[in-house]
Amino acid sequence: MPATPGQQSEPGIIILYRFGADLFYANAARFADELRALVDDAPVPVSWVIIEANAITDLDYIAARVVLALIDELARRNIEIAFARVCPSLRADIDRHRVTTAIGSDKLFAKRHEALAEARTSAKT
Repeated sequence: MPATPGQQSEPGIIILYRFGADLFYANAARFADELRALVDDAPVPVSWVIIEANAITDLDYIAARVVLALIDELARRNIEIAFARVCPSLRADIDRHRVTTAIGSDKLFAKRHEALAEARTSAKT
């Protein structure tokens, strides 16, 4: 089911957001705007955003700057951001552009269910 403003995967905990393309200068602002809308329109406050990244194989410099700004913005709102289904090429880009440093390597998951389990555990503590 596509992510839609006003809906959450699990109330108050998680928005599972799938972006269907590589992230680069031409679509990075749209990516950030869509994520902000999902968070802002959630029926209850969000504490985790999980980006299902299986369709994202590249992250260019401009998109990385947008993602880093979004991570900072969400952190100020006490919202964790994580990536699930990260392929090796995306992981290399995330590392090179210091996104891993910004969110922590513990927020990069090979599988969606691992990210969901971590978010659920974190929400209970």
